[in-house]
Amino acid sequence: MVNQESYNVNIRKDKNGDGDGKIMVPYSRVLLIAWDKKAGTTLKSIRNSKKLSRRQLAELTGGIVSEPTIIKLEFGAVEAVSREKLDTLLSNLGCDVTSIFPSVVVKNF
Repeated sequence: MVNQESYNVNIRKDKNGDGDGKIMVPYSRVLLIAWDKKAGTTLKSIRNSKKLSRRQLAELTGGIVSEPTIIKLEFGAVEAVSREKLDTLLSNLGCDVTSIFPSVVVKNF
């Protein structure tokens, strides 16, 4: 049984030793997403392309994401962001998680 602790998952290469290993997790089960400065820069670029201030974006989220949180995300000053907050930000910017993390593959099974 899985408890509330967080786990880092190390992925092995495939059985031939080639390529990157993969793990498939239902996106709805993801609680936190690792964050870094590059992700923050991408978020800022998307926000700027929509000509929104941080305050305007925060207001669009209906209080789910505050302006100070957006600032921290854009500067990469957090280690992780909740899926709920990221999805709220991105939906208000008209995009999804693949806009920040192009290597994420979202499939419906």
